[in-house]
Amino acid sequence: MQENVLPYGIQAYVVALVSALILTPIIRWICVRYSLQAAPNPIIATHKTATPTLGGVGIYIAFFIALSVVMIPSGETSFLLKLFLGTLPIFLMGIYDDLRGLSFKFKGVAEIFLVIIFIVVFQLKPEFNIHPVFEYLLMVLWFVGIINAFNLIDIMDGLASGIGLFASFGFFLLAAISGPDKAYLLPIAGALAGCYLAFLHYNFNPAKIFLGDNGSLVMGLALAYLGFELVGHEPLSFKVMAPVIILAIPIFEVFLLVIRRMKKKISVFEGSPDHTALVIQALGYSIPQTAWIIYLLSVILVAIGLWVWKSSDIIQVTVSLALLILAGFLLRHMRDIKVQR
Repeated sequence: MQENVLPYGIQAYVVALVSALILTPIIRWICVRYSLQAAPNPIIATHKTATPTLGGVGIYIAFFIALSVVMIPSGETSFLLKLFLGTLPIFLMGIYDDLRGLSFKFKGVAEIFLVIIFIVVFQLKPEFNIHPVFEYLLMVLWFVGIINAFNLIDIMDGLASGIGLFASFGFFLLAAISGPDKAYLLPIAGALAGCYLAFLHYNFNPAKIFLGDNGSLVMGLALAYLGFELVGHEPLSFKVMAPVIILAIPIFEVFLLVIRRMKKKISVFEGSPDHTALVIQALGYSIPQTAWIIYLLSVILVAIGLWVWKSSDIIQVTVSLALLILAGFLLRHMRDIKVQR
């Protein structure tokens, strides 16, 4: 692809936005017509009626339409094919999970296996300058962790799609300021942002369609890939915190769920109203207000991530430690807030 890829990134964003705006209501109609809907969830008080749950299908199609428009004319068919083959297995698993259901154990093992397939397809090689075994363990942990984080945080209307939107924009900006070596990430991040903005139009409260596991799993995989490609090919430093900060809310979600469920002495895999958004809502906010609070936090974290990316080592260390301390304080405070079903 040509060195000046910024216009291609913007083009991918626009094509994805328009495609997803058109496709999402079509997918919704199909779901309603053939009863492909999520039953009411007792954990979410507002989810009282069956809702179409294959929103990720429209996003997936729109994403590849956008990338095809950009990459095929510029001779990047091979990369596009790898992206399709790498994401298709986890996308199909998500569809099966939405329609038939999978056990947590099977899903967890399958995610590791499918992440390894993705790594092999893309021939990803971490270059952290540590022992190769630990390099690959860190890489697999990153991918599996982010995939699960987005799967877990998809608990409220507009939440995962909104966080995915801001994270995609964040990675788009990181790639844009990182020079030509990272320019190939711009169309991917741009297409993701366009898809999630369009989907949010239908997914914000009251949601007309849900993202589903088919959408949240691919979202996690795609954003984990962008984060890895930005920092995975250089020695470990506090610069690696920039993608972590941009994805801090889903990562925080995992830790909060584990802490709250351990405190209750229940399995971390058991469904319970312990999610970050539900804890915030328990403080007296409505679903739209809770979503906007988390959107605002996402924007702030993207800004901090961009600042850390271009800052000196001392600022990277200071900001990273300050955020870790703040996260610890919030975890300690939020673990005890009671959430009514």
